[in-house]
Amino acid sequence: MTGALMAGTVVCGSCGNLIPASVRRCTTCGSSFVGVALDTSTGIFVPPDDLRAARPNASPAGSGTGAWLEVLRGGAAGDVVLLVGPMTVAGRAADVDLLLADVSVSRRHARFVGDGTDGVVVLEDLGSLNGTYVNGHRVDRVELLDADVVRIGRFQLRYRITGGA
Repeated sequence: MTGALMAGTVVCGSCGNLIPASVRRCTTCGSSFVGVALDTSTGIFVPPDDLRAARPNASPAGSGTGAWLEVLRGGAAGDVVLLVGPMTVAGRAADVDLLLADVSVSRRHARFVGDGTDGVVVLEDLGSLNGTYVNGHRVDRVELLDADVVRIGRFQLRYRITGGA
């Protein structure tokens, strides 16, 4: 890429294309921006490990506090998904915050309430057919603890949190 960023655009950290800042996925390569952080000094979405190298005392969210999910098993194994905003909805519908594309996952399967900045994230099942599990136990609603393993359909996610209240 050459030249300066245009207002309202960012650079995809996967393919390098200039895209609108309002999208959740790169319009060229399809990379999800839910699992990356925006480096505000460059306007580039970067993987959390790269951000941590630049700011060693930060969580993947780019601050001293925050919560995220490590994808242990599923289509995006190895990815990191930041929990940002008041709520993150997981499912297989195209408009969810955390897309888990598999028939074992309901369209709107579960939601993570909170971003960890206050030390709390609650996981709620949204009436899914196959259920939501934490550490092997089916749950309807539970406050997550660091290193809990969440299973949604065939996906396994490790919950992580740094800092908090």
